[in-house]
Amino acid sequence: MGMEIFKDITYFKQTEFDYPENIDTTSLLMLDRMRHIEGGIKDIFICVNADFAYEGHSKNSWHYRGKAFDISILDRKTKEPLPILEQYIMVTRYFFTGIGVYPYWNRPGLHIDTRPMTIYSRRIFWWLGKDGKYNNNMNEFMKDREVIQ
Repeated sequence: MGMEIFKDITYFKQTEFDYPENIDTTSLLMLDRMRHIEGGIKDIFICVNADFAYEGHSKNSWHYRGKAFDISILDRKTKEPLPILEQYIMVTRYFFTGIGVYPYWNRPGLHIDTRPMTIYSRRIFWWLGKDGKYNNNMNEFMKDREVIQ
């Protein structure tokens, strides 16, 4: 991605990213659009904790392709994360095709990515439990009362 894309970005600065030159244009525009729309509904701030990376993620991570972000969605006034279920519902309204929910980060948040969809592989969801195990059963996530309070 060329750095010229930032002229079309309203809510994020280059300095908020580790490797802004390596971020996929479509992914960044989608993140910016989500902030625009959701910011009109609720006064939020999206904190980008990770974007493009050379290491530190799973073997086939979309971070290595510049198509993933680890984010926390915060209330702009209190600087506190929105409830994790609210963050999750918010990002499902957009075309992020991979959504990971991390309720037990030190500041609860999400992984979002724009992996390609195929006829066999649609949007995927997962969450990381308190036990450190990944789980793709979102029904179990919804039953975890500690998470959705």
